[in-house]
Amino acid sequence: MKIERYLTREFGRWFLVGLCLFVVLSLVIEFFEKIDDLIDYHASVQLSLSYFAYRALLFLLQFVPLAVLFATLVTLILWSRSGELLALLSCGISPRQIALPFLFAAMLFS
Repeated sequence: MKIERYLTREFGRWFLVGLCLFVVLSLVIEFFEKIDDLIDYHASVQLSLSYFAYRALLFLLQFVPLAVLFATLVTLILWSRSGELLALLSCGISPRQIALPFLFAAMLFS
């Protein structure tokens, strides 16, 4: 149905925003923690970039559950504030049907 696609699209948008935000923030923190070591040991730029690429993959895997939680909370809060959640409920859509895309995404990503 179109409602599930809409719910999934909104969830997916906030999931990607949250995941990118967490990964980029972690990489920036990691960069500033390791910059002294990289300079002290005369690490090449290629070696440094490959190190941060591997760290980005690790952060990506670690932050998927947090991004799912973030996307669920932000999506539901924004829908509640704009009245979309109330509109969905008043149109006869059950809370289980609203929660189904979130649960499916959580199962898929876990």
